[in-house]
Amino acid sequence: MKKYLKKKNLKYFLSGLGILFLLITLGFILWANTPYQATSEAFDSLQSNEKYLVNQSQDIVFKPAKEYSSGVIFYPGGRVDPKAYAPLCEYLSEQQHLCVIVPMPLNLAIFGVDKADEIRKEYPDIHYWVLAGHSLGGSMAARYVQQHLEDNDIKGLALLASYSDVDISKAVILVSSFRGTNDGIFVKDTWLNTQKNLPSKYSTFTEIEGGNHSQFGYYGLQAGDGEATIAHEEQFRIFQEAIHDMLPGH
Repeated sequence: MKKYLKKKNLKYFLSGLGILFLLITLGFILWANTPYQATSEAFDSLQSNEKYLVNQSQDIVFKPAKEYSSGVIFYPGGRVDPKAYAPLCEYLSEQQHLCVIVPMPLNLAIFGVDKADEIRKEYPDIHYWVLAGHSLGGSMAARYVQQHLEDNDIKGLALLASYSDVDISKAVILVSSFRGTNDGIFVKDTWLNTQKNLPSKYSTFTEIEGGNHSQFGYYGLQAGDGEATIAHEEQFRIFQEAIHDMLPGH
């Protein structure tokens, strides 16, 4: 009888664990699939015009109307609507650079580190790529760079309120790293302590006075972030011009 009860209790225990795991999994999926939504300014940038064509069939692609030979692949921040970064691509495509924002599985770039492979294969004529990313997206872009150190077409990395958690200090690529002084999510100590992972000879580090975490995209104020004391457009201007300077023909 005692043996039977023990087996029965074990069965209930394992069933309970299974149900708990299922609830946690469902909760995580629900959380991941409720990203911060892009604002109206971002949607305004998604309209094709005489300077660029926007295609949203899978990735969000900004293709310049005129000839181009360089491109930017952008990894979105964690749980942020990819469309929130459309104003950056609008600017870059107007300067005749292809720009592709890559939606991530569950809105988390950690599940899509290799997504840049698909873009590079789709545009084989481009031999000058800059990878860029915001927050978690930037860290995963850095991991992609680490996995492709021998690839000559990857020329740059832009980290927006982000850092490299892997050592790419030997990489021969341009790196631009940014942090807002009012960022309440990406703390300064982490930014400073991880700079050793980047190539010192080719990296620049910029603190945007009054900038915060959320103003690297257009999706409102993220929970836990500080209030910005710089205009959104000004914060954007600083880092988008720096990314443009990493590309040929600027």
